[in-house]
Amino acid sequence: MKHSQKFELKNLKGIHARVAAKIVKTAEPFEVVATISYNNMTVPLLSIMGLMLLSARKGAIVLIEGTGPQVQELFQHLNDLFDCKFDEE
Repeated sequence: MKHSQKFELKNLKGIHARVAAKIVKTAEPFEVVATISYNNMTVPLLSIMGLMLLSARKGAIVLIEGTGPQVQELFQHLNDLFDCKFDEE
């Protein structure tokens, strides 16, 4: 089953190294193949460098798409992660 959802970056600095690492660490345990897209660029969700290359800042809306048996669980965890502003504030 394919799932997609838009997420808003609410933290002050957007996606930087620490945030990218948190996203990857959150997604790694799940049996899901996922991508993240912003500004006409799409990268694998498990790529810290790819996430940083998106240069997504505060207020940016990113699209995450995924497939796999645990996709809904992953998206619940991502919702929590984005909502808590990656524990930065």
